[in-house]
Amino acid sequence: MIFRRSPFSAAAACALLCAAPACSPVVTHGPRVDPGLTAYATGGGTLALCDSTVCATELIPQLGAGLRYGRPADERRMGWSLGVTASLSVVSSDMDLYAQLPRRPGGVDAGAGVLLGGAYTMPYLQAGRIDEGGSGLYTTQGLAIMSPRPGSAQFMGGNGNDPVDARPVYWAPTVAYRGRLRDGAMSLYLSGAFGQTTYTEPATDGTGGRRRTEPVRALMLGVTAERTIHRPRYRVPFTPPPTPAPRPPGAPPVPPLP
Repeated sequence: MIFRRSPFSAAAACALLCAAPACSPVVTHGPRVDPGLTAYATGGGTLALCDSTVCATELIPQLGAGLRYGRPADERRMGWSLGVTASLSVVSSDMDLYAQLPRRPGGVDAGAGVLLGGAYTMPYLQAGRIDEGGSGLYTTQGLAIMSPRPGSAQFMGGNGNDPVDARPVYWAPTVAYRGRLRDGAMSLYLSGAFGQTTYTEPATDGTGGRRRTEPVRALMLGVTAERTIHRPRYRVPFTPPPTPAPRPPGAPPVPPLP
């Protein structure tokens, strides 16, 4: 089995033991693109930061696994990656499109991307300092725009009497540390959710439902485990040696090498 005795297998087993009707968006990679094909699993938990029962808007981090293929940036060329996550909540499955800016050795890695799924859309920016081994600290700044949620879906143990329509929109700042392992990597992240949810009450008089808002204030702690499946060897373009400068007239001859 590919993931035997690896951190990936532990994270995948944990995700399979959990079930969630809907998940919030989570970026499963750092700002530097890994070359080739990578498999990953991710999961976590949520802590509400206020007393309201709807404060966290029933948000929990993404629980799922996926595949990602990428080509890293160099000093002259941008990098890119494409990932697909299969969520335990099918509607929360998503596609991750990311572009990495050209980088200099020892410099800051940065890029921008977007998560596209049936339950949300989240454009995001990333920046951090990742060493040549693939480890380092980075941040992700996203704007999560959740799709309308029906109250009858009974999110997180609801009783089905919730408003007909609930639409969270929130800022999602994240700080993460990525540690490189022998055949993959492990990332621990702390993410926030700060915004509001617009609720639409059921219409009773034919004029449309009444709207109200509730705050979104939550922290999410999670982990992502990665496993390298295939790492291609990219060809380095040939650079011809520089042409020597012409010698001025009357210059002494260059002595031959011994």
